[in-house]
Amino acid sequence: MANWIVLKFGGTSVSSLARWQTIAAAIREKLAGDSRVMVVCSALWKVSDQLEELVVKAPQGKFKKSLELLRSRHLALAAEMDVDPGCIAEELDLLERLATGVSLTGECTARLRAQLLACGELMSTRLGHQYLHKQGLESDWVDARHLLKAREVAGQRSEQAFLSASCDYAPEPGLAAKLGPARVVITQGFIASNHQGKTVLLGRGGSDTSAVALAAALKAQCCEIYSDVDGVFSADPRKVPTAALLDEIDYDEMLELARHGAQVLKSEAVQLARRHNLTLVARSTFKDVPGTVVRRVHRGRDRRVVGIAGRTDIVRLEVCGNETPADMLESLAGCDLLYSNPGSNGLGFVVSAENIGNVDAFVNELGNKYKGHLNVSAGHGAVSAVGGRVGEDPALGLAIYQRLQSARLACAGSYLSPHSVTCLLERDRVEEAVGLLHESLVTA
Repeated sequence: MANWIVLKFGGTSVSSLARWQTIAAAIREKLAGDSRVMVVCSALWKVSDQLEELVVKAPQGKFKKSLELLRSRHLALAAEMDVDPGCIAEELDLLERLATGVSLTGECTARLRAQLLACGELMSTRLGHQYLHKQGLESDWVDARHLLKAREVAGQRSEQAFLSASCDYAPEPGLAAKLGPARVVITQGFIASNHQGKTVLLGRGGSDTSAVALAAALKAQCCEIYSDVDGVFSADPRKVPTAALLDEIDYDEMLELARHGAQVLKSEAVQLARRHNLTLVARSTFKDVPGTVVRRVHRGRDRRVVGIAGRTDIVRLEVCGNETPADMLESLAGCDLLYSNPGSNGLGFVVSAENIGNVDAFVNELGNKYKGHLNVSAGHGAVSAVGGRVGEDPALGLAIYQRLQSARLACAGSYLSPHSVTCLLERDRVEEAVGLLHESLVTA
């Protein structure tokens, strides 16, 4: 039985010949160890944004420039890699046909939007497949929509069902047999299909989840996730100069960092890896460094803070009174719920706006639907201190509160989990708060 290793490459990692040379070298290294390799790829850097722009302009009939930009971008990479550009002709043709249809109807439904956005991953893997073949690395190109199926969620809005879908992730003993004899398989992140066979997306960052899901299904040795950062840091190194690269981190700690704003790995991917005890490695495509290993780490009674995270996309919901509308929880299906709390004034929720889509429309829809029963507000921020069992240390919560108060950073609320302490505050001051807490709790 073959030992599988899954390698996932993000947008910056698949956007040039130099990066594909790195990918080919990584594959050869794994093959030398007698493993089979599955390569999971995102769309080229910024292509998802360019496709979003096409989606916005298509109903107005002004998509030609966006389409030409996408075409020239991929053809330029094909030329740089010296591969046949005809390999992406089908996707380019589909983009034009769908955009033309949308321009005639004046509407881009969630279903059509998913089809359009999926073309980014399909094209990047088509080009990559051709390049690997040219390098003597025989591989099978596989459509991820045949491998991952979305689950139906009661009460889920159409936008979420097609653009932020979730899959029934479980080990699939027969999956390897479906992949053919090649020792290398290349497929797409981010995309799946529903039970009607329609294209769905797993939400921004869903490529990590795709890779982990496939690694779990194959019972792979590990899943290495490559990006433009060296691994997992104690804070965002672009904003906190003293942030340190972590050699290893526990699943629970990584999950809390991801849930609270760290961008290296997505929380759903980490959750899935923990469930299947799958080792993750966060690595850089640009530097030859070991990266950060994510696995079970036994810290004993040590309650050390390993990292500080912040996010600026918080939506708060407060139920007025003691009665919760019967269908309200169904209306929140698909939202990333960070915290819920039965307070003295009623039930309160804190959710991330990351997978909501149009936040203003979401706030207005809920506000109107449950007028008098629910107060909804967006635009909040949060800062979180993360470490094994730190949420069980009362002294830490007090230290965080005092440090924020001394800097005149008003805490609008706080909540605990076993592995994190979080304070809500003004969105514009999150970066400042992250730096302050990193200095006092991690660097000190």
